[in-house]
Amino acid sequence: MQSKDHQDDPGLKPHVKLYLWALGLPILTPLGFLTPFFEESHLFADGGWWKSLTLLQQILVVLLGWAIWIAAVTVVALLLSFFSRRWQQEFWLPGVRRLRGAISWLGLRLVSRTHLNRLIAQEEKARARREAAAGPPKGTRSGVPGKVIYGKISTHANLYDLSLMVEWRSTGLPLGKLVPSPGDTWEVHYGHLEESGIQPQFVTDENLGRVAAPWEGVELLRKRDLREGLGIQQTESEPEAGNT
Repeated sequence: MQSKDHQDDPGLKPHVKLYLWALGLPILTPLGFLTPFFEESHLFADGGWWKSLTLLQQILVVLLGWAIWIAAVTVVALLLSFFSRRWQQEFWLPGVRRLRGAISWLGLRLVSRTHLNRLIAQEEKARARREAAAGPPKGTRSGVPGKVIYGKISTHANLYDLSLMVEWRSTGLPLGKLVPSPGDTWEVHYGHLEESGIQPQFVTDENLGRVAAPWEGVELLRKRDLREGLGIQQTESEPEAGNT
């Protein structure tokens, strides 16, 4: 028969037993060696304060004294447990985690759906302000060689020259072209694809000037295409207004 090398860790049980024993000490004390002192004291003598109380008052005094004793022992036990490493690891830290989770759960239940939507809207506005303060995206390289992403727009390096084709990522349609120019600058051409021969060719509609970096050209093309879209919408709405 194999003997155990060590006993199970008692954990916090000895401390809890000591605490419960301390709570019952006022009951055990009168039954012990202090009984003669209580009986011979002036409080418990005939005509003394204790004998002048009714039975109900005596019960209330005993319960009140015991409650004060329980509160004092509990406070002392809590103070001692704060400085005990075992109580910190097995009681206080898990308790704090559960309390934090309960507070978070209760907070979500107390917040109304309208207030929650308002908080989400405020966060979205704050994020938009931060993005606006940071300026337009400077571009991030993708896994495709020669492709750089600028938010909803991307640039592709042409194989036969050093120009960059600027396209919408959602549709793949070009909105412009960046052509290298003297002085380490880029000419910004706004245009469209036109069916010509075997392969569609990019046709320049407007030259937007020169920029020092590709991301500046992308931003110019984005704003120009946005104005173009607003102009088309306004033109389509004018006949409807005339019919009314």
